[in-house]
Amino acid sequence: MEIKFCQSCGMPLTNEILATNADGSQNEDYCIYCYKEGKFTQDMTMEQMIDHCAQFTEEINKQSGQNLTKEQAKEMMRRFFPKLKRWKSDVMNNEILYVLLPDYAAHEAVYLSQAIASDEYALKEKPKYVNKVVAPTMEPVKSIGGFLTLPDYTFETMPEDYAALVLIGGFGWSTPVADKVVPVVRQAIEKDRIVGAICNAASFMAKHGFLNAVDHTGNGLEQLKLWGGDNYINPEGYVNVQAMSDNNIVTANGSATLEFAKELLLLLENDTPERIEMYYRFNKQGFCSFLSNQ
Repeated sequence: MEIKFCQSCGMPLTNEILATNADGSQNEDYCIYCYKEGKFTQDMTMEQMIDHCAQFTEEINKQSGQNLTKEQAKEMMRRFFPKLKRWKSDVMNNEILYVLLPDYAAHEAVYLSQAIASDEYALKEKPKYVNKVVAPTMEPVKSIGGFLTLPDYTFETMPEDYAALVLIGGFGWSTPVADKVVPVVRQAIEKDRIVGAICNAASFMAKHGFLNAVDHTGNGLEQLKLWGGDNYINPEGYVNVQAMSDNNIVTANGSATLEFAKELLLLLENDTPERIEMYYRFNKQGFCSFLSNQ
């Protein structure tokens, strides 16, 4: 007999705990704790639901015969919950996934992530997109400067659907751990997702043939050839600019953090082109020069 799960909290469903619709009839998608009389009992995000459910890890272990820690239970839920009906729309197309490898270049994510989460006044109450971090494991990943970032996903638990995949540069792209990113990028390109790669991440793209069908830039043509070897067969597609976009792939050199952000913000339609241009000029020119030119 097929086991059905609540499409909100993942609890196995039985007739005794089925939710109710507004007309009093049974709803076979949800449990009574999550959905009652035609509406959800609590307004929460998927991550808040995961935190709530993780409180019952001991009970989950008793019922399943497992011996999960609370963090292990959360990671399992992060893999499972995006497949549930309630959360599909939450994780579909509105998460920007930043791939951080050990010794990543923290400054290369700043302008993009800031514009996604805030405007010039404060954090956005309802941002169009949500910033999330993907790393090899759920352990904090360290930047070149020594800052630690706690990932939201691993390569195994990241959602299948998202708005953009952004590869942040750093020294990790020349190490074996970078090989784990190859199938992630391949799938993103096959699904026509927006993919951004800056600095050494652009060279990684050349190494695995991901730049062979698009115009692109990076840390100079010589580095792309060096990293790419026989897999890089599109030197004619190299353009000597700070950053550029072609066919949903954005590339940039390591000094082009702001230009990289601008190209991605335009592709994502995060704001109007005029406001994105204003954001770019404000940060490019600096506060004093920008205001004096208004």
